[in-house]
Amino acid sequence: MLLCMAACTDYQSQIDALKQQVAQLSEEYSASASNVSALERTVEAVKKGDPLESILPVNENGKVTGYELTFKEGGKVTLYNQSANVTVAEENGRYYWKADGRWLTTPEGNRIEVGGEEAPAPQFKTDGSRLEMTVDGGKTWKTMASWQKPLVAGISETSEGVTVMLADGSTLSIPRAKEYGVTFNAAPVSAYDGETVEGTYTLSGAPAGSKVRAIGNSGWAAVIISETENGGTVRITAPAGAVDTDIILTASDNEGRAYLAGLHCTASGKKPVDPTEDPDPENPDGPDTPEEPDVPEDPEVPDGPDVPEAQKFEIFAYSSIPTPYATHENFVKMAEAGFTISQSNFSKDAYEGATVLENVIKALDAAQGTGVKLCIPLTEWFDPVLKAVIRPEKTVEEVVGAIKDHPALWGYLIGDEPGADELDTYGSYIDAYQKLDPDHPWYTCFLPVSTFTNTSTHAEYVDAVTDHFLKHPTQFLAFDMYPVRTGNTVASWWYECLENYCGYTQQKNIPLAGMACSVEFDGQEFPSVEALRLQNYTNLAYGCQALMYFTYMVPYYKTDGWVDGSAPMKLDGTHSEVYDMVKQVNA
Repeated sequence: MLLCMAACTDYQSQIDALKQQVAQLSEEYSASASNVSALERTVEAVKKGDPLESILPVNENGKVTGYELTFKEGGKVTLYNQSANVTVAEENGRYYWKADGRWLTTPEGNRIEVGGEEAPAPQFKTDGSRLEMTVDGGKTWKTMASWQKPLVAGISETSEGVTVMLADGSTLSIPRAKEYGVTFNAAPVSAYDGETVEGTYTLSGAPAGSKVRAIGNSGWAAVIISETENGGTVRITAPAGAVDTDIILTASDNEGRAYLAGLHCTASGKKPVDPTEDPDPENPDGPDTPEEPDVPEDPEVPDGPDVPEAQKFEIFAYSSIPTPYATHENFVKMAEAGFTISQSNFSKDAYEGATVLENVIKALDAAQGTGVKLCIPLTEWFDPVLKAVIRPEKTVEEVVGAIKDHPALWGYLIGDEPGADELDTYGSYIDAYQKLDPDHPWYTCFLPVSTFTNTSTHAEYVDAVTDHFLKHPTQFLAFDMYPVRTGNTVASWWYECLENYCGYTQQKNIPLAGMACSVEFDGQEFPSVEALRLQNYTNLAYGCQALMYFTYMVPYYKTDGWVDGSAPMKLDGTHSEVYDMVKQVNA
């Protein structure tokens, strides 16, 4: 359009003023075109019954121009209020540009005139998806621009969700995921050794039909003996030699949500003898105490039977201490916070580039004796499927051979969040590496939702993942899920993820490890003790036998909006307040 108008020198004064408006119109056309694919995804979500998790307005220059919709399974789409129509309008014999019924103006606020005093004023019209212009009073028309015809005429937010008004006059209603204000509390109890007492709990705001169960701890037994609409009763039995503990109460509804409450149990020791009670009249001196029989010593085990050491509880840091901060002192401080495994790369320079073997060995030496072992990435050196050497200065045989006997080595990172169609490839990686080192475990973290899994449901993905694990067993099956979102809201599909992993791993007798988010980034809230407790305690309640954190150190890459200072270790190598939070929760 500018080229055509530039042919007439009378229009030259308008060309410069129109450049900024043309750019604006280009954005409007792009937004309109993006509505086509966004609307298709929205309709698909509605057909599947996929509810809205959040609705955020899109603001441009102080005006709401659309909404960002986040579906439970379908991810994010952005729909714009888009009914752009470029026209000209006449006033006092002069023609001026308009778009969406608004006058287009110069930066100074003056309306932009089309044509000159003596030349015929250009006229515009729309024909379907084309913008056409004439400079000869309508004798001939030239197509100047085209765009996708807007499908969305308007969007309005309601208490129930969002209503999309389409260009043909029809509407599309998208329901919002239900929110519940749940209160779940339990009154503390105390008991003597071996005594059985009853405790009470209250549950309000949960959907009707929610079921409650009790999980004993530290030898204390607990069982729900009565349930009402707003609470119930727990029968609790203390063990001999009881110690103070917390019993976990869980309530689950038919939509996959779970709610937790802690019931604190105080151990009162042995029950004192009541001096007013008469002793046994038939045996006033108390029961006879038989003499202890002589027990012959075991000649082969003179000091008694061997007692196995307590199994270590693994706490894994994913994206952890890199070069140049992989020092003995930093690994000691990491161990003091409860961590036992650290995964990171060790590049040639600080943060940048791929892992270097020399730095791996330095880091292993630094970690030795601290209680922290290292998980080392291997696919940076060699692709066993393609038989391709990625880092030609070292072969994977040389790398594994140099580190496999190091006492600070925990195992090897194979990859992260594979789809179901990638599991065979990952299996080939594992088979190739375990021929070089059969004694150390491998690590892969699996997906929490069906997005990117290449399966129709998340349960189908977890079924495939657990079968993959049985073919390539290792220390634990790991999955990531960060449920605490901006605004301290909790993603409801977290519980579906937990149910899937819990169900399949318990059915197939697979050890499970769940992750907590210890860094703020796009869509995730700044960490807090409460959020870390929620994530870790819930993972444990669903059967996890190891815990993981993402991250220990803020990642050096900035593409996902990481906030420095929101992870235990900052980019400058110092520790933040989050370190103390994680240390407290781990303890």
